[in-house]
Amino acid sequence: MRRYLKLFRRFVSTSLIREIEFRSGFIVLLLSELLQDAITIVFFSALYGSVATVRGWSYAEALLLLGTFMLITYLTHALFYRNFARVSEYVNQGRLDVLLTKPVDTQFIMTLRYTAVADLFNIAAALIVVAFAVSRLDVPITFGAGLGYTTLVLLGAVIVYGIWFAISLLAFWLTQIEEIQELWNSLFDFTRYPRQIYEGGVRILFTVVVPILTIVAFPAEFFLGRIGPAAILYNLGLAVMLLVLTRWLWNVGLRRYSSASS
Repeated sequence: MRRYLKLFRRFVSTSLIREIEFRSGFIVLLLSELLQDAITIVFFSALYGSVATVRGWSYAEALLLLGTFMLITYLTHALFYRNFARVSEYVNQGRLDVLLTKPVDTQFIMTLRYTAVADLFNIAAALIVVAFAVSRLDVPITFGAGLGYTTLVLLGAVIVYGIWFAISLLAFWLTQIEEIQELWNSLFDFTRYPRQIYEGGVRILFTVVVPILTIVAFPAEFFLGRIGPAAILYNLGLAVMLLVLTRWLWNVGLRRYSSASS
């Protein structure tokens, strides 16, 4: 484990050095993402300027949900986006052969080798939004609420990893997966809104079949005291199931890749 942590730190430092070499591009990327978040916050503020609540969510509560969405988005994009975007390239161009020769787990290298450092910095902006929302909430702030919130955020990141990586592994069977990956990014945008606005089959679809609504909603709802520890167990079960699924898909894909190479 220590070996992998040391290797991960090296990945992050190398990515930081690479991005600092192109400082102007790094700053533009950083500011553009912050501008997008600012526009979304203005939209929420304008919406709540006309109504007190939306499906039982006040402005401060919706802002907590939005901040949680930003936090999980930046965390997962920082760690996984540039890596999953390269999976198709590794498989279709045969570059996976080089990774397979490394004396560490290939899945680890493929999914964590590159870090989007700008998104790491933007995590601070997400935390500011969360902190501001919490300061406006009329709910008691307890250690248990904070611990449960943090746990569910981390589990949400693992669930995103599982779904996103499973989609990326389709590269072993399909030549083009970029459109499917973009579809995933578009679907995930739905999680920035209260899950109560989705009804009937749509809520079931995005809670059970494609479990994206619980990723952002559960941390915020747990902090607000609307759901209990069962939510942690539910997302923990999803995270474990997806990790097992992606490992199985990875092994099946490798066997197919080895067969094609030979």
